[in-house]
Amino acid sequence: MLIRFLVVLGMIFASACSDDEVAGTASTNNATTSTEVRDQQTIPNLPETCDGCMDEGVCVPGTERNSCGSTGGSCDVCRDAEECSDRVCVPRKTCTPDTCTGCCNDADECITGTEALACGTGGTSCEACTDGAACIDQRCTASCGPDNCGGCCDVNGQCVTATDNATCGAGGAACQDCSATGSTCSGTGCVAPACSASCTGCCMGDTCVIATTNAQCGNTGTACMACPNGQSCTNSVCVVDMTTTSGLWDVVLIDGQVDYYDYDYSTPPDTFMYVYFQDLAIQTTYYYKTYTDWDTYSPVWNETIDGLSTDTVLNGFVFEMWDYDDFSANEEICTLVGIPTMADLGGPIITTVCTEYPSVKVRWKIVAHP
Repeated sequence: MLIRFLVVLGMIFASACSDDEVAGTASTNNATTSTEVRDQQTIPNLPETCDGCMDEGVCVPGTERNSCGSTGGSCDVCRDAEECSDRVCVPRKTCTPDTCTGCCNDADECITGTEALACGTGGTSCEACTDGAACIDQRCTASCGPDNCGGCCDVNGQCVTATDNATCGAGGAACQDCSATGSTCSGTGCVAPACSASCTGCCMGDTCVIATTNAQCGNTGTACMACPNGQSCTNSVCVVDMTTTSGLWDVVLIDGQVDYYDYDYSTPPDTFMYVYFQDLAIQTTYYYKTYTDWDTYSPVWNETIDGLSTDTVLNGFVFEMWDYDDFSANEEICTLVGIPTMADLGGPIITTVCTEYPSVKVRWKIVAHP
């Protein structure tokens, strides 16, 4: 009886072991291993999550000649005569930031970039200025006038700095044609030879103005000119007037220009500035931060640092230009140093250029604080 019980028990154990082995075999053959599950769950860069292109199963930015593409498709290799632009292989351009200081037109030609219908600099695509904007310093700027033109404004609203007899004037006034009246251009305006030969004041055409004013200032027979904001006519010369203002100055940060380096993976940088200046009276350094102008090589701020003393302004400014980045550290573009002179007080636009990268610039001006 005991023997029979042991035999039956042994058969039960044998059966159980056999079932386990079968079950184990089935599990090995039919189920997915833990490693395979992990790989399936973490397969990166599927088309719906890849902005670039797939190169041997890996998502790459899609901006290089040997791996060009978008929307998660397979990468293309551009031909020798092609380049990858906006993640598409296109014929390679000959007009580039390396070869052109003006702008590139639709025919891939480098032109000056100084016309309202074709404005630009640094080898970018030419831009047509709209809404009455003029092309000043190779960028579309609000209509030509005293705030943005040191020369004169021609009939097309363009700022002319190389004045001559046909286009004569200064301070953003309308250009005069001196040759039409037999006059000559003194740089600031037309002067009749008869007036310039004998006038101790300034000349308005052929009229000698002795009692000069802020609106008509000059001497020795030169053309009368209007003194800029913050300056007055003293002894027939426009000088900084500290008595008719608050004695303080506002620094206007107008705009800038950034070099065409690929800061943000084929998109223009998101540019902001830190501006540092020192109050000498209390030996304290301050800074001002502009807002960020997104996706542009020509950032525009038009922001004002107001109420600075003359000593503070003439001590100079340090402009740190940065590219803002959401996902990594902000990238410094360049540090520029601007040291103004007394002649810069009162409104003339100052252009400060980066020493290391000359195509990086900041435009600013100093105006009288109300």
